[in-house]
Amino acid sequence: MDTGRHWTLWRMIRWAIGIPCAVWLSWAWFGVPFFHAFLKPNGTSAEVATALTQFGQMGDAFAGVTALFAAIAGGLLVVVASLQHAQLLEARAALQQQQFEGLFFRLLDLLHDLTERFHFVGDRQRDPPGEDRDGSAALDAFAGRIMDKWGKGEGTDAELRRLVALFLSNAHGTAPSHFDPYFRMLYEVFKHIAESSLTDRQKIQYANIARGQIGDGTVLLLALNGLTEDGYNFVKFIEGFGLLEHLPADCRHAWPALKHGYRERARKGPAEGKLGRLAEPKYAPEKSKFAEAATQEAAY
Repeated sequence: MDTGRHWTLWRMIRWAIGIPCAVWLSWAWFGVPFFHAFLKPNGTSAEVATALTQFGQMGDAFAGVTALFAAIAGGLLVVVASLQHAQLLEARAALQQQQFEGLFFRLLDLLHDLTERFHFVGDRQRDPPGEDRDGSAALDAFAGRIMDKWGKGEGTDAELRRLVALFLSNAHGTAPSHFDPYFRMLYEVFKHIAESSLTDRQKIQYANIARGQIGDGTVLLLALNGLTEDGYNFVKFIEGFGLLEHLPADCRHAWPALKHGYRERARKGPAEGKLGRLAEPKYAPEKSKFAEAATQEAAY
């Protein structure tokens, strides 16, 4: 419970106890003298009887005030119960977030381990020969190799099919045992965020943490993997979280081709405090004109 709410509850309890006590003390302090004065001890029996009757009527009136205070006390109990219920909900939400974070950061650790497994063998025929790279640098190198071979392609369906083909033959095809678990783990990270009970603002915050684990070159690889039969389920998260927003500068000329497979919001990032709708991909796997053609071109 925060400080403001705690102070409000204490103030309510203080008033609930203080007011009845003040009234009772006032009645006890002033009531006894009034009682003796009102009864007129030196009066006749009829006057005393009349005074007792009037005093009894005043006691009945005070009983009505007692009922009022009882009602106030009942209302305070309702308020206290409501505050306790709110506190319970906050505790439950905090526990859920704690459980979410435990799995979230565990998934990021596993993703980091999978990233470190990548190894890129540089082109020995180049002058000077290309350097070997590991980890995230290897993924950047795979993306660079694809863009070097693609050149300055135009934004057509055919060029997009060629891009996916280059990904399958020059990246994924060279180390499927590394790429497949890596993209599956990346998928699980964003699925865990999307399916949590967090608010949209919180989901975006955690998504930004996860996006920080994705290198520049990996953004291109992620986009191309999403257009394969094995990776199409990732498209709704790529678009919903705007994961193509940080497409590296030397790959941005590929967007006119990529937008044949992705909606525009995929490269805009999520709106401030609002998560994009997780819509189905533009092309289902059995209808995708990219996956089948890319597989054929890669085989060729």
